[in-house]
Amino acid sequence: MVKRLTKKVVDGLSRPAAGKRIVVYDDLETGFGAVRYPSGRLSFFLEYGGRGKQRRITLGPYPALTVEKAREKAVRLRGAVVDGGDPLADQQRRRSMPTFAQWVDEHLASVVEKKKRPETFVWYLKGTSGGHRRDGIPRTAEAMERWARRPLDTITMTEVEAYIRHIAAQRGKIAANRHYTVLRSCFEHAVEAGILRENPARYVKKYPENPPRQRVLSDNELAGVLNALETLADPFYRSFFTLLVETGCRKSEALTARWEDLELVAGTWTIPSTKAGRPQTIPLPSSTVAMLRNMPHLGEHVFPGRKPGTHLTHVRRPWAQICKLAGIKGATIHDVRRTYGLAVAKKAGILAASRLLRHADTRITAKVYAPLGVEDLRQVAEDVLMERGTLLKMRTRSGE
Repeated sequence: MVKRLTKKVVDGLSRPAAGKRIVVYDDLETGFGAVRYPSGRLSFFLEYGGRGKQRRITLGPYPALTVEKAREKAVRLRGAVVDGGDPLADQQRRRSMPTFAQWVDEHLASVVEKKKRPETFVWYLKGTSGGHRRDGIPRTAEAMERWARRPLDTITMTEVEAYIRHIAAQRGKIAANRHYTVLRSCFEHAVEAGILRENPARYVKKYPENPPRQRVLSDNELAGVLNALETLADPFYRSFFTLLVETGCRKSEALTARWEDLELVAGTWTIPSTKAGRPQTIPLPSSTVAMLRNMPHLGEHVFPGRKPGTHLTHVRRPWAQICKLAGIKGATIHDVRRTYGLAVAKKAGILAASRLLRHADTRITAKVYAPLGVEDLRQVAEDVLMERGTLLKMRTRSGE
């Protein structure tokens, strides 16, 4: 049946018998129509597509959707079809679109499998079940509070920008950048999975950050540290900091070191869980091997804790004592590693430093662990000029 769909026509459609239905096509807008079911329910639809590929999309029920509004919607969707769109596919995609909360759960399941420290992603995206708030109530991530029930594809770049600005105002620009990095990764995963067409965080800009810390210990400061170590009464603290100085290892790697990972005959240490996420073996200097041979074995850990099966966890107090005895101000434990990296870089180059520090990329070593001061650069410049002078003298003699 073809008629001009109006309110009067729609209201006049009688209820069909069981198993039947009445379909009326509008004579004004091609493919636009209404269907009455035996239950009495009536809804509008739009049919589109060529022969053999015809599709029907439901526009909405009557009277919640008036005839006029239904026709306007049909015209709009017909225009999308002309532009190459598929309204029904878009509708099905929206219905299957996960909410932000649902996608975060799926994303974090993948993160747990691939990342060494997935708790960082959990913290920023979902929150924590621990009592991190003063009232003991589990903390919910702010991103989750904002968008938990929102379909993932409805979150816009403007909203992401507003969220990052809010974090910056509340907690600072560095924290905002951390939130941004994790959030962008979450959306990018959805793009790779074919759930989103584009990442709403892709063109949001991060805040500029301060250059990485480049504090290293001078030769005098390092000598002061070595002298101060000899005064420590606890042999484990003394050996712990000596290991940091002589190998440039990370604090966490030394704290969790196990005897089973040390090959003192071969002079090697296999670190099972490095920051790179894979076991790596480093050489041990002979002095370090001798120190380790003389250490008592009080369990599986090289630096045991007070309780059986545990290791040292807090070393800030002895480090503060060392710095006080050495007369050093403003130095952190990690500065010892940076000092080691600089010494290796000067001696054998960036590549060697990168290998001993176990960096995945030499650019990290060059940027953070191998800064060259003015005097270092001065010596390089002098050496270059000296070599050039030698070449000029050789050329002059050969020309004679």
